[in-house]
Amino acid sequence: MKSNPWFYIFCFVAFITLFGHIANSYTAATYYDYARYPYKKKQRNERKIRALKSQCEEGCENKVGLDQLSCVRRCMSRECYDELYTHDPLEEGEIDVRFNSFKGCILKKVL
Repeated sequence: MKSNPWFYIFCFVAFITLFGHIANSYTAATYYDYARYPYKKKQRNERKIRALKSQCEEGCENKVGLDQLSCVRRCMSRECYDELYTHDPLEEGEIDVRFNSFKGCILKKVL
């Protein structure tokens, strides 16, 4: 009894297609689309950012966690916060990849 070769070809193509979709879902990177501002980590820049941050932390002492963080950043620069965080707010446990752009925005627009 001979088997149909088209059946094996169909199974092979289906397997490769399914495997490709599964592999792609594990390796697909997520890219955030946000405004990017250059920021150079220099002592002078860090000092300015730290001074502004400590002023704002005093006004946000009654909050905790992400509420405190967003309160401090809004106080530092409402314009930069809205541009970088309003459309996609930080979530608990999320790594903040936008923070250097936020500091660069502050240096450009505020300080």
